[in-house]
Amino acid sequence: MQCREPQQDHDRREDDSRPLHMTVRIGQIPSQGDPQAGEEQPQATEDGVPEDAAARCHSGEADENGQPKPVHRCIFLSAVEQSEMRPPYQEDGLGDWYHTGYGHWIVRSVGHDILDDETFLVALHELVEMKLCHNAGITQESVDAFDAAYNGDGEPGDEEDCPYRRQHRQACLVEFLVADMIGIRHGRME
Repeated sequence: MQCREPQQDHDRREDDSRPLHMTVRIGQIPSQGDPQAGEEQPQATEDGVPEDAAARCHSGEADENGQPKPVHRCIFLSAVEQSEMRPPYQEDGLGDWYHTGYGHWIVRSVGHDILDDETFLVALHELVEMKLCHNAGITQESVDAFDAAYNGDGEPGDEEDCPYRRQHRQACLVEFLVADMIGIRHGRME
C-alpha cells in the first residue's frame, strides 16, 4: 500500500453537517465509583463514553438510522488497562483511537492516570494521528486492518507501506516535542 498524501482542499463540512465544535474530556473513564472522591462516577456506555457525557453530547433527537443526534462531537481521552484495549491492541498496543457510532472519538492510552507524563504523551500522539488521518481521508477501519495484519518489529505506523505512515510520523514529532518541553528524555523518547 502507498501512503496517502493529505487532501489539500478537503472541506470537512461537505460530508458532515454537524457543528464543528468539539468537547474534550480528559480523565479515566471509570467502571465503578471513585472511593477517594466519595461519590459515584458515571458508568461507561457500550462504546466507552461516560453516560453523563453521552447525555450532554446528544440532543435527544434521533437521526434517520435511529441513532441519537449529537449536539456536538466529543473527544474522550482516557487511561485504561491493557486488557481494556480494542483488538488488535490488547496484546501490546500503547494507544488507540476510534470513532463511535454517535459521532464521538475515543482516544485511549495504556496507563493508570491520563496525566502521567508518558500516558499523556501516548494519548497526545493518538489524538494528533487521529485528526491527521481524518483530514487525509484515512479511515479508522484501514488503520485497524493494517495494524491487525502487521507482524514486524516496532510500530506498524513506521512501515514503508503503512497507509497512515505520514500521519503517524507527524504525530511522533508532536509527541517528541511535547516530551522535550516537559523534560521527558527516556523510554520511548530515546
